[in-house]
Amino acid sequence: MRPTAILLAAALLTPLAAQAASCFDGQLPAGTPWAEAAAQAAVRLVAALPDGRPFATASGMVVAGSGSPNRMLTAEHVVRTLGEHKGAWLAVYSSRGRYLGRARLSAHAAPGPAFGLNLGGDAVGLRFGDAAVIEMAGFAPGAAAAYAAIAGLPLAAAQPRAMLEGVFAAPAGVDHGVSGAGVVADGQIVGVMAFKAVDKSMPLVSINAGDAVAPLKPGGPAGRRAVRLPREATGYAQPVIDGTLLAGLGEAGRAVGKERATDPIAVFVPGFIKNACIGFRGRMHPA
Repeated sequence: MRPTAILLAAALLTPLAAQAASCFDGQLPAGTPWAEAAAQAAVRLVAALPDGRPFATASGMVVAGSGSPNRMLTAEHVVRTLGEHKGAWLAVYSSRGRYLGRARLSAHAAPGPAFGLNLGGDAVGLRFGDAAVIEMAGFAPGAAAAYAAIAGLPLAAAQPRAMLEGVFAAPAGVDHGVSGAGVVADGQIVGVMAFKAVDKSMPLVSINAGDAVAPLKPGGPAGRRAVRLPREATGYAQPVIDGTLLAGLGEAGRAVGKERATDPIAVFVPGFIKNACIGFRGRMHPA
């Protein structure tokens, strides 16, 4: 990348309170000593044009024990947006607001098998593989040590057996930018935020193999990959169980076993909506 592009990135991709102890202060769930570690492991991702102008924001999380330097989890559609603009690149910020450098795709999940959820009586069939591993492709001056100091979080050995669903109590509903955020329970990553519910005026959408949400044709049948999303504050996440994804996380990926968590779990999801740090809290329910 040209030095001018790096300078533009530093100027245009607004950092988040660079000297703050944690941009999630005041939003950490009580009684969870691991929540601060989760907040520090969160990263803000910004998709930028070659000249540094941002056109999309997203979230991610550093995974402990996944490399040197450690790699990050995010949603695959976050990386896919780069293909919409020639020469686009992905900027990484720490949760303290420091610009760390650029990231690139390392591995992504294959479209997963169809499975069902039951949301308020709405039968759902999804085929989904919207998770990815990214790695640092180049550090900003002096940022390598700052990135190395982010300890990251481990993956839970028992991942939920299917997609998670939950309504979060947070300052704002799940919105664009939270895609890719790590879903954390008891200090371990149990999933990746994949998508949000659409506006109530568009309750029925079609999702196919991780593609972008698109409305069904009026009067069209609700097939196996149609889902009714009734609430704006609803977020959906998927577990980290894809073989390619786990291989891309090295030792951390090998720690995930075949056992699947089956009980509802309380989770904390540190994510970013535009320049705001939003710590989502709620209960997630395995399918």
